[in-house]
Amino acid sequence: MSNNNSMKRINIRKAALLGASISLAVYLSISIIFGVKPKEILSLGTEAIVISIILVLCRLIIQGLRFHIIAKQLDNSKKLDISSNIMVRIGSEFISLITPSYLGGEAIRIAFLRKKGIKTGEAIWSSYLEIFYDVIFASLASLAAISYAVYLGNNQIAILVLVTTIPSLAFFLTVTILSRKGKVKLPEIVIRILKRIAGKRITNAVEIRIKEATESYGKAAGSFLGSSSIKNFTALCILSAMKVILAGAIFLVVLQEFGVESNLFISTILVYSSIAISSLPITPGGSGLSEFGMSLFLSSIYNQKLWSAIIIWRMLSYYLPLIISALCLIIATNKEWVNKN
Repeated sequence: MSNNNSMKRINIRKAALLGASISLAVYLSISIIFGVKPKEILSLGTEAIVISIILVLCRLIIQGLRFHIIAKQLDNSKKLDISSNIMVRIGSEFISLITPSYLGGEAIRIAFLRKKGIKTGEAIWSSYLEIFYDVIFASLASLAAISYAVYLGNNQIAILVLVTTIPSLAFFLTVTILSRKGKVKLPEIVIRILKRIAGKRITNAVEIRIKEATESYGKAAGSFLGSSSIKNFTALCILSAMKVILAGAIFLVVLQEFGVESNLFISTILVYSSIAISSLPITPGGSGLSEFGMSLFLSSIYNQKLWSAIIIWRMLSYYLPLIISALCLIIATNKEWVNKN
């Protein structure tokens, strides 16, 4: 067990170093290309830094609370407690931040729930449901950004956000409808390929496992989307909306430090237009894509690119969660409630 924990810590350090290095290289490149001086990046006041840290912490805790509410609705969830759920959820965010398109943390949460006695399908559904809420509320913010961009006459940014928002929204709505009807299954072609590669005996065993997982997944989907309590649904919507607003609030703090007169609505749609663009699976955490998307929109609103503000915002909204979630993941992987049932 000790060797296993040591390997996990080593892998986490390597992943953190790789993801952070690539992202830092992007920021340095942007700074050099657009002449952003180090003193500009370090110009953020102490009060603004403290407020930003509090906002980032609140956002991570909200994600943890949302995961806890979803997980407690699953069967056999008696072993789950709020502190471990929040810690694992925040820790899993680290994996999402160092992988393209913000994916990867779901595997950590699914593994955690499985160790707590939750069926595979239900564990998968809980992670999917989190993504679904994020997609819905992020899409609402992105659609608001598209409308505002069109109002400003910036069709370029409107089209760019549209083509990254609509496919994702359509995909998740389709999957959710199919899940509700219990029609999410492994394609037959995959089974045929598996039989040729692994043989009939192994394929049959895999099919049984997949059938069990899809049945529990479908059951969970039907329960959550059917008779799930209004109280839990309302709580999840409120937390998801708060997550969106807090993301905008972080950027608003930065803009105000640079003397830009903005408001929470503008800062939020700016953030989510950049998130939509950065969701393209090209760089870790959308580094580079997010910054350029933000710059395009900022220039159309304030007639200035404000690269210093953009870089500071990305450092606050990316590196702060990266550090906090890495610490939580290291703690979580050493806790008995993660390594044992």
